[in-house]
Amino acid sequence: MKLPGDRTIYLWENDMKRIIAMLTVLALCLSVFAACGKTEQTSEPDTKAEQTTGETKTEETKPEETKPEETKPEETKPEETKPEETKPAEPEKKAFKPEGLYINEDDELSTLSVTKYEDGYAVEVVMDGMPMMGVGQLEDETLEVELTNWTKGGNTVVDLTPAGGRFVTMTVMAAGGLKSVSEGDAFTFIPGIQPMKSDPHGEDDYTGVWAEEIAHRGAMNIQYFDGDRYTVTVTWPQSAAQVAMWYLPAVWHDHVLTYENASQVLRTYNEDGTYSEECLFTDGAGRLMIDDDGNLIWTDLLDKDADPYTFVRAD
Repeated sequence: MKLPGDRTIYLWENDMKRIIAMLTVLALCLSVFAACGKTEQTSEPDTKAEQTTGETKTEETKPEETKPEETKPEETKPEETKPEETKPAEPEKKAFKPEGLYINEDDELSTLSVTKYEDGYAVEVVMDGMPMMGVGQLEDETLEVELTNWTKGGNTVVDLTPAGGRFVTMTVMAAGGLKSVSEGDAFTFIPGIQPMKSDPHGEDDYTGVWAEEIAHRGAMNIQYFDGDRYTVTVTWPQSAAQVAMWYLPAVWHDHVLTYENASQVLRTYNEDGTYSEECLFTDGAGRLMIDDDGNLIWTDLLDKDADPYTFVRAD
């Protein structure tokens, strides 16, 4: 049997239990809250610096200074140049100029005369005392000429080529007019015809090349032969297709050259390069003399109505 005081004690015990339970719950809650508060403080960023100014400053990022790379110049080694091998220079080849007066190296009485005129060369060859005359063109250092023998007739074709120095080789390509000349014969002519000085002072020295004074188309070649004898040849183009040629066997006497039995031939060229010749006369006569001015006066006695021709020195 319980007393009423025991009820009070019972109620108090119950109240104490409730209080202890509540305190326990409260303690648990406080410990949980404390743990949560620490976690929040560690996870939140420190925004104090941002809140002090109220403005957000952007950090200035300076561009990185890039220093230019130092490039060292490449060392260029000089190229080794081998000295060029210098070959000895070949002697300059002189152009063949056949004009001149020549004698046969084996026969002093055989002569060759080559005269340059406007359209080609006039050539005269005297062999066995017989004159042959013709005109030709120079091609590849060969002067081909068809010579006409006016005394005995017949044509002889020859090639004139250089033979070293001023020597000239005459090769017979086709023989005609001279018994002593055959096809294939070759003769060497050398410079050496010495003019005869009729006067010690040379005042009437006829030898050399003369040209007609007006148009210079007519060319006269005078060379000393022997004794008082001279060989005179004249070439005078009449047109593009015709050439007149004279042969004058002259003799010097008292400062004058006179001639007889002179011949004239008119050569006419065809379009295909061939030509024909017409002998106009073989009995010409006349004289040559040098006047006070040094000019050569040619008087043709066969044509008495013709005026004398005047020639001037061309060499």
